[in-house]
Amino acid sequence: MDGQSETESRAMLQGIVRHFQTLFDVPNVLGVYARMSAVYCSLSEMHNVLTTLKDHLDLGQNLTISW
Repeated sequence: MDGQSETESRAMLQGIVRHFQTLFDVPNVLGVYARMSAVYCSLSEMHNVLTTLKDHLDLGQNLTISW
């Protein structure tokens, strides 16, 4: 990878991290991993709740949910 591509990749990565920090109210980079884990756990819990609801309501597991 040449220097310019590495610089561009690093700038893009920094932009993604800053955007994540803005979206999920993370004041510094040190909190990003913890917030990523929290977001993942919340998403997994929501998925499990929806799966359980579809099962109890006999909606079938192929039903998709639009947000």
